[in-house]
Amino acid sequence: MWFDILKADYPHSRERLRGILNSFREFTPIRELTEDEEELILSTFILNNLHSVYEKTLEFMKPFDEIKRDGLNFVLDFDIDGVPFKFTLPLVTQISGPLGIGEMAGDIFPEMVSTKTKMCVKPSGVMTNGDMMVTILLASKNNQLPTILTLPAYVEKTFPEINMHKENILFDVKEISYKLGLIYKIYRLVEGLEKDEIPSSDGSMGEVRMLDVTNKLLEEYIPEGLLGKW
Repeated sequence: MWFDILKADYPHSRERLRGILNSFREFTPIRELTEDEEELILSTFILNNLHSVYEKTLEFMKPFDEIKRDGLNFVLDFDIDGVPFKFTLPLVTQISGPLGIGEMAGDIFPEMVSTKTKMCVKPSGVMTNGDMMVTILLASKNNQLPTILTLPAYVEKTFPEINMHKENILFDVKEISYKLGLIYKIYRLVEGLEKDEIPSSDGSMGEVRMLDVTNKLLEEYIPEGLLGKW
């Protein structure tokens, strides 16, 4: 019964979905949709009241040639100071998967290609996921990306030998532990200090004070502009 209620407007929704798919096809393809993928979208995705939001989001994304389509997904490739990143979003919400481009943006996860590490970036306002993809693109062109992306990119390019990026996902709440680990690895693997030669942190410090002290130590190795709060 619930399925019948949800699908009451099914023919109309399916037609709107076909329009969304036609708009999707106007983007440069990396890989075309298969017939099975197209039918999956048409048969399982329920737009409810979001069809206009999806349509407007697609129109907003279209002028940017850097945004391409790959099967069911949109893909944005960009680089930070020569370090490649990839940001992927599905056209529509997938079952038990990421939300589609017309949904309200939450945390997004651009990926450093070489290490497969994803960085958690939060939206700076109310926008859709598709809007967020455009925001990341424009920020990458204007050197305005958040430091949770730019610091790891600099570290990966400048200190590849320290093998800093092993985690699958780097969250903003891990800023202190990331930076403490970074200065430790620089002392050990770049400067060649022994463990007993490395300054130890004062465990009685509050988080804010510890972060300030760690940033001050990192300034000798990292541009100050990359040490801003995540």
